Amino acid sequence: MSRKDRETRCPVEKSIECWSDGFFQAMKEVQVDILQEKIKKSWEPKMDKVADAVLESMGVYWEVTLKHAKSQCDLREKVKNIFCEEK
Repeated sequence: MSRKDRETRCPVEKSIECWSDGFFQAMKEVQVDILQEKIKKSWEPKMDKVADAVLESMGVYWEVTLKHAKSQCDLREKVKNIFCEEK
C-alpha cells in the first residue's frame, strides 16, 4: 500500500488496524514475560554464572579498548605537536 493510499484511507480502518497491531504486540509481550519467568525458574543459577563470566571477560575487553583509545589519542597529540613545532 502506498503512502498516499494510507493517508487517504478511512479513519475507521486506520483505527482498527492500529488496535489490531496493538493487540498482537501486547500478546507477544505477554508471551515474552511468561517465557522470561520460566527461563529464570529453570536456568537462572547457570545463567547467573554465565553472566558473571561474560561481565568479567567484557570488563577486561573494555579496559583494553580504553587503553587502546588513550594510546591513539596520545599518538595524535604527539603528531600534532610535531607538526606544530617551530622550525
